[in-house]
Amino acid sequence: MNESTEESRKNALKSLVIQDSESTPLRTPSKPFPWKWVGVGFAVLVLAAAIGFLKRHRPLTVEVREVTVSHPYNHVPLLTGGGYLISKTQTVVGPKTSGRLKELLFEEGDKVKKGELLARLEDDELAAQWKLAKANLREARANLKRAKGLIAEKIISLSEYDRTHTDFEVKKAQASLAQAQWRNTQIISPIDGVILDKMSEVGEVVNPNLELQAGKETGVYKIADLSHLQVEVDISESEVGNVYLGQGAVVTVDAVGGKTYQARVEEIAPLANRQKGTVQAKVKILNPDEKLKPEMSAKITFLAEKEVSAENLSRQILVPAGSIHQEGSPHVFLFQDGKVILREVELGEAKGQEIVVKKGLQEGDILIVNSSKPIQDGSSVKVREL
Repeated sequence: MNESTEESRKNALKSLVIQDSESTPLRTPSKPFPWKWVGVGFAVLVLAAAIGFLKRHRPLTVEVREVTVSHPYNHVPLLTGGGYLISKTQTVVGPKTSGRLKELLFEEGDKVKKGELLARLEDDELAAQWKLAKANLREARANLKRAKGLIAEKIISLSEYDRTHTDFEVKKAQASLAQAQWRNTQIISPIDGVILDKMSEVGEVVNPNLELQAGKETGVYKIADLSHLQVEVDISESEVGNVYLGQGAVVTVDAVGGKTYQARVEEIAPLANRQKGTVQAKVKILNPDEKLKPEMSAKITFLAEKEVSAENLSRQILVPAGSIHQEGSPHVFLFQDGKVILREVELGEAKGQEIVVKKGLQEGDILIVNSSKPIQDGSSVKVREL
């Protein structure tokens, strides 16, 4: 019995022994939920969605170019220059004698014919002198006729007949002089042309001799034949070898909307200008019209050819072939206020990598020539910075 009691006591003591921490595993405490990583992931998803939205809705980028009118001819220019329109035949018309202007029959811009009366000076005195001279001539002619009969009948001597004949010749010369003096009061047009300038007014005294002495341009009217217009142009001595008589040229006049005209080199000066280092040439306009006026500025393009056809002067719009869309009717896309505008066009012939547009475009339009993605009418686009 004692042994059993002793055994029970030992077992009880063993149960009371404190175990070593190293030999007994410790319970791990529970970790907190990772909320911050959930927030980061959500932010990444939102940013990705925003980027995708912006990519889908941002404007497309396009390349553009301004529509311009091509050269008004299909030839290669050799040389260009600037000058002024002149009339080959231009003159200042005035009286041959001094006097007061009595009548002006034309105004500036009027057309006149060669031999037409333009103006008159006061002519009362000279008209009376001519009238008297004609009367004296009639009397002298009658006396001469009578003297011829008398000399035939030997009623008068030969010396008397000679005096009568001489008197007739004198009266005839006096009548011619009086007529010429009266005609000098009549101002007549020497050419067919147009009145460019009315240089005097009725009532003014015109004295060509005094005005010439004063170095003034004298006259009543300035007249020019506008059917024969030229352009005067100075050519550099180093370039004059590229210009020859009969050479074809194109004349462009900005004052009439940049219209172009067929032309040909008509004159080349035989003498150079030493101060300027130039040689003057005159280019004749072959198809002038009433819009052209002397002293207008003009641009001259000298060509290799002698002839310039009217067809080659037509103004043309050329666009890149790649900017033409053929789906349905031929059309192009224009850029306007950040939007795409569809414009139908009528096409002409192809010229290399470009195509002539006959209708639908005008100078200054902004043509879309390339885009990052397909575009359509009304699309929002942005011009690509080059």
